[in-house]
Amino acid sequence: MTFASSVESRARLKNSQAVRDFLYDDPFRRLQSRMQRPVIHKCRGSYLFFEGDRADDFYFIRKGKIKLQKTTSDGREIIYAIINEGDLIGEYYGETDGSYSYGAVALEKVEALVISAASLEDLMRESGEFAVEFSKWIGRKQYLYQKRCRDLLLFGKKEALASVLLELDASFGIPCPEGRRLSVRLTNTEIGALIGLTRESVNRFLNSWKQEDVIDFKENHIVIKNIRNLQALISK
Repeated sequence: MTFASSVESRARLKNSQAVRDFLYDDPFRRLQSRMQRPVIHKCRGSYLFFEGDRADDFYFIRKGKIKLQKTTSDGREIIYAIINEGDLIGEYYGETDGSYSYGAVALEKVEALVISAASLEDLMRESGEFAVEFSKWIGRKQYLYQKRCRDLLLFGKKEALASVLLELDASFGIPCPEGRRLSVRLTNTEIGALIGLTRESVNRFLNSWKQEDVIDFKENHIVIKNIRNLQALISK
C-alpha cells in the first residue's frame, strides 16, 4: 500500500461512513467476492429484515437508502441510523445465535446483496488486512453512534438537531447553488426519531432556521445554506 493510497483512504474516511468508501480497494474487492446473487429489490416502506429476525446475514446496499429503526413498547419509533448506498448493515454475534435488534426499512427503491455472517467470518480469518480495515470501519460506526448519544446528553434540543443535520450532511450532502442539499428525504418525525425529539420541536427549530436563512426547503429536501451557523451551535 502506497503513502498516496493511505492519504486518500483517510481523506475518504472524513467524508463518508460507507464501507465502500472506507475500505481500501483490495479489502473491498474481497468483500464484493462474498456478495450473493440475485439482487434483492425493495420498494419504499418495505422491510429488508425485521427486528427479531435471525441475524444470519449482512446486506450490502447497492442502491438506495435504508433507515434502521426500533419500535418501543409504547409505539414510538427510534431511528438508529440512515444508511446510504455503498454501505453494509447487519449484526454479528460470533458463534452464538442472535437476532436483529432493529428493523431495516427502505426509504426509496433499494437494491441489496446478501453476505452471510459465516462467509464474512471466513473472510476475516483468510485476510488479516481485511480484518483490520473492517474492524476500523466498525469502530468508526460505533464512534458516530456514541457521538450522537453524547450530543443528546451534553447539548440542548436545538444543538442536538444541528448536530444531526451536520451528520446527515456528511453522508448525504450534495453541493448546490444555495449551499448543501441533503439527498435523503426524511419527514420531521423521522428526523426527530434520530434524536428523541417530537415532530413539533423539529418543526419549530427548522422553521426558525429557515427564517434566519440558515436552511431552506426544496422539493421536500433540506438545503443547508449556512453550515457555519450549525457548526457554531455545537462548538460552544
